Amino acid sequence: MLLLSKPYTSIDKAQWRSINATSLCAGFVGLLAWLLVANAWASESQFMAAAQAFKQKDKTTLQQLSQDMAGDVLAGYPEYFLLYLDLPYLSPETVIAYSNKYKDTASAEKLAADYVEEKVKRGELLEANAVAKLVQNPDSDEACAVAVAKSSAGDYTPLLRLMPNVWYRAQQAKTCVLAAQAITRNVKVDTLQLQHRLWALLLQDELTSASADAQYNGWLLPRETLFDAKRNPQKHLNASDLSYFAAQSTFIVALAKVARTQGVATAEQTLQALQANLPTALKAYAYRVIALCRIEKNVDQGFEPKVVGWFDQSLNVPFSEFEAEKYAMHAVREGKWDSVLYAIDVMSEVQKEQVVWQYWFARASDNMANPRAKEIAMDFYQAIGQSDDQYYGLLANARLGKPSKRIQYQVSDKDREKLAQNSAFNRAFALKQIDADETFVNREWNWAVRQAMTSKKDNIILAAAERAHQMQWYDRAIYAADRTQKLKNDNLAYPVPFKDEILAASNEFGADPAWVYGLMRQESRFKTNARSHVGASGLMQIMPATNRWVAHKLGASAGDMTPSKNIRFGTFYIQHVYKQLGAQAVLATAGYNGGPSRAKRWQPDNTSMAADQYVEAIPFSETRDYVKNVMSNAVYYNQVLQLPPSTISERMGIIAPKNNVSIEGP
Repeated sequence: MLLLSKPYTSIDKAQWRSINATSLCAGFVGLLAWLLVANAWASESQFMAAAQAFKQKDKTTLQQLSQDMAGDVLAGYPEYFLLYLDLPYLSPETVIAYSNKYKDTASAEKLAADYVEEKVKRGELLEANAVAKLVQNPDSDEACAVAVAKSSAGDYTPLLRLMPNVWYRAQQAKTCVLAAQAITRNVKVDTLQLQHRLWALLLQDELTSASADAQYNGWLLPRETLFDAKRNPQKHLNASDLSYFAAQSTFIVALAKVARTQGVATAEQTLQALQANLPTALKAYAYRVIALCRIEKNVDQGFEPKVVGWFDQSLNVPFSEFEAEKYAMHAVREGKWDSVLYAIDVMSEVQKEQVVWQYWFARASDNMANPRAKEIAMDFYQAIGQSDDQYYGLLANARLGKPSKRIQYQVSDKDREKLAQNSAFNRAFALKQIDADETFVNREWNWAVRQAMTSKKDNIILAAAERAHQMQWYDRAIYAADRTQKLKNDNLAYPVPFKDEILAASNEFGADPAWVYGLMRQESRFKTNARSHVGASGLMQIMPATNRWVAHKLGASAGDMTPSKNIRFGTFYIQHVYKQLGAQAVLATAGYNGGPSRAKRWQPDNTSMAADQYVEAIPFSETRDYVKNVMSNAVYYNQVLQLPPSTISERMGIIAPKNNVSIEGP
């Protein structure tokens, strides 16, 4: 098999013409590569012209290109661009006609989803509902729009599915705000749920929205009174009559103000002094207010063990998904296993089905004295280990003492032949090979993978990943290989480009190469030109300040950041963080993403804890997921690099209490 010596998109087309197709790869895949390249060349100038005409809103050119590109693999794009320019004014029939003409394409799905969103925002729900059924793979904002659209025709099931999350949240996309409003107006909920929604809005400082919602439900909750409670908290905390809803609501606003400005200790003392006179539901939610206000401080102040007890005292008021998650995370961190089970019990059914909470249900059950609970835990570990091969599956199998090695599937010529007949992947490859805008390329690729997933065609997904790998298009190869259900190929899911450079840097600085690869895979997916919104760049996503600091430490220049230099600097820095944080890989991984000082701040104060408990409570979801992915990656890179085997639990180890050693570096 020929591995290209430089990025595929930079290879001159004349070079490709001179290459004998069969020399690219054994069997049919070489001919496929030739056909795909030739097909892409045919439409390159036309697609680029269409993209430019779209930017310039040149409808005449787009109309002409729609005719000229008929039958091309990218034929749907000029018409898609043309319709998108008039998106707010299209009729449902026009969108449906495009969907029928270009059935099962990313552009048809995108046009329908954006149309539904646009119409919902405009309040034109009948038009939105007429198209809503075409949206098969919505993101969260689109799912909200689809739910609102369907509710206009009396179908409230999508709204009910969204309710545990969106109904209690204030800061979210406009379509989800509209979904929350639609729930309030259309879905039958009990008084306690309505009350909890309003209190949740108040806790998020959405006083105006809460007042408006209360008025819609016939409850008197003047906006001016709420703002007065924020300005004069003691006045409303000491109200003589807290039996009616408005007074209870201003009490919540006042208590949150005290917790945020005077501290949760003062808020708790205030609540304890008053609790004998508080209605049951108000007292329960008041403790949750204190817990949630303290959680806001976790990033800067570390964790407060009393949070779990405050949540425990609020069990008889409904939980939003956010509140239940925070309750469970803190109970996990503190090892309060009864509270973990309470928190999971109050979750929505959708949350309970997530592998994260199935795993922690098993961990909590495993820590019960009851032998039957331990048997249940083993059953859960077994099921998780068989159904999930990422972080929680690896943890579950480690609990069972099972190896993590997966059976490897080798792509066949027949698979490659089927790939050549797959129009969705053909569009993605064609766009990649003409160097189209990454937005369109990745959208087509991701759509093609989702379509193959829906039809359970793991072999086609891996054939596509293999082709992307040959093109050194590693990020999409990984995206595809990660999403197969049964068939696995770790050489495609965990590629090893820049192997000589990584092994050399790891050897120079004493780093674990499997861990370094795991970090790089998560940081950049091996895109040498990767750049984050905060300025991190390259394979190891090094920040400018870190680049300068490492350059000084190594006596090197900070300029001219080649891939090899990026690898060397990044490996030096991550190994430095590793040593600074007690040679603990989980802490170092969290520190590389969220900052070493924060990783240290999140350590326990007095006693050690299992690393999976530390990880689950990391305050930043980005850093939390990052650590999970990197540690999982390292397990598989251990195998790909043929290093001595290790389980994820062995890699993660134990988190020791924080020490007084200061952190050196940026």
